Amino acid sequence: MSSQNNPYAVGESVVGTERIVGEAASAGRRFLTFIVDFLVIRATFFVGEVAYVVVYGPEAYDAATSSAWSSVAFVLLYVLYYFALESIFGRTLGKVLLGTRVVTESGTTPSLSAVLVRTLSRLIPLEPVSFTLADTWWHDSLSKTKVLRVRRAS
Repeated sequence: MSSQNNPYAVGESVVGTERIVGEAASAGRRFLTFIVDFLVIRATFFVGEVAYVVVYGPEAYDAATSSAWSSVAFVLLYVLYYFALESIFGRTLGKVLLGTRVVTESGTTPSLSAVLVRTLSRLIPLEPVSFTLADTWWHDSLSKTKVLRVRRAS
């Protein structure tokens, strides 16, 4: 069977090649997006804490929160939130609400490695205010991405 007629033959992927058009999101919109995303992450963590208390009791919760495990769990949730949503959808809940989207510097969908670098660089101390020190956020410059304000099609 020729590869031309073979439905299982390896083909070219078009994922990530479509150019996404929009204007650069303002620093204020991006900071507000960060606040929304942080509140979503914190609310999710709170729900997990309540579930933990229900399952294991208040004494176990006190012991867990007095150790480093609570902080480690929060950081893991933080990383998972950004990596999962930005790699699958190119947007977090905050970005959806405020009409922004992550793209590469050339305007295409970022690769998994770019999203991973973007996500891990968010853990750099003072990164959320890095836009005040330079023209771009550190997680954008390190991952070679940018955030565009995109509008819904009419």
